[in-house]
Amino acid sequence: MNIDTIVPDLKPENGATYYLIRHGKSVFNSLQAEAIEKYGWNSPQTDALKGDINLIDSDLHPIGKLECEDNADKLHPINFT
Repeated sequence: MNIDTIVPDLKPENGATYYLIRHGKSVFNSLQAEAIEKYGWNSPQTDALKGDINLIDSDLHPIGKLECEDNADKLHPINFT
């Protein structure tokens, strides 16, 4: 997955620029995708993942780590304040 660094020509009144950056794929994201594929979106198995306290703020999946590494060069030059 690549980050789109094109900034639309919209500026808030204060002249600030806002960047919305979603985290990379998490362990929860991966398990949820597998459960949806196997059991369906509204299945008890898929719903159980939402209540699993071990998956709250879960670590990045190895794919998520690669997504971050692949896009780091695009974000590094931005002076976030």
